[in-house]
Amino acid sequence: MKERFEATSAPRSKNRLKPLKPLMDFCGVEENTVRNWLRKEDPNICGELYVRVTCFLDLNGYKVIEFERCDKGIRNFVELIAYRVISVEDALNILHMPRISGLFAMFRGDRGVSSERHAKMWDFWKSTRNEIFQKKKMAAEKYRLSFLSRSKEVDKPIEEMVRAMAEPTSSIESRRTATMYIMYGLRSLLDEGILKNLSAEELGDLSHEDVLCVSSLSAHFSTLASDIVRKKAG
Repeated sequence: MKERFEATSAPRSKNRLKPLKPLMDFCGVEENTVRNWLRKEDPNICGELYVRVTCFLDLNGYKVIEFERCDKGIRNFVELIAYRVISVEDALNILHMPRISGLFAMFRGDRGVSSERHAKMWDFWKSTRNEIFQKKKMAAEKYRLSFLSRSKEVDKPIEEMVRAMAEPTSSIESRRTATMYIMYGLRSLLDEGILKNLSAEELGDLSHEDVLCVSSLSAHFSTLASDIVRKKAG
C-alpha cells in the first residue's frame, strides 16, 4: 500500500493529484497535505479533518465503517460542521463542551453521549435541516470525484487510494438512511405549501408520469405507515 501511494506522488507526474482536487477543496487542505497522506501507510487523519474526509467519501458513494456505525444523532450533528453549516466554536457553545475533541471522540465511538447532549444535537439538526440538505445537494454537484463518472482510463493509484479509505456502499442500511433524508426534505417542502392550491391549469399540466409518481408515493407511504402502526401496536 505504501509503495503504491509513494508512486502516486512521484515528481514525474506533478498533475497526478489533480483528480483529488474536489477532496482538497471540500476539506480545505493543500496539495502537500494530500501528498503526505499518500506517502504514509497510516495517514492519521484526525479531528475536524477526519470528519470532513469521512463526509466527503460518504458524499461520493463510499462507505466508511465508523460513519455507518455512528449514532445517527451524532452523525447528523457533525455533518453540520463538515458542510460548514456551523463552526467548531458553534458546536462547543451548543453542546456546552470545553473541547471539541470530546465530540469527535463521540463520533468515533470512543466516548458516550449524555441524553441531554444527544437531544440538543437532534434539536439543532432539525432546526437547520433545510440548510444542510441544500449544502449537501450543492456539494454533490461541486465535489464529485471525476473518476467515478468517467469511462476512460484513470490514474489507478489515485483511485485505489480513495477506495482504500472506504468501500463502495450498496448496503440496504445506507440506502434507507438516504431515503429518510429525502423524506425529511420532501416533508419540509410540502409543509411550506409548495404544492398547495394548485390551479386547475397547473393540475392539468401534470403528465401521466407525474400522476403515477404521486400515486405510487402515496401507496408506498400508506404501506409504510400501516407497518409502523402494526409494529407499535404489537
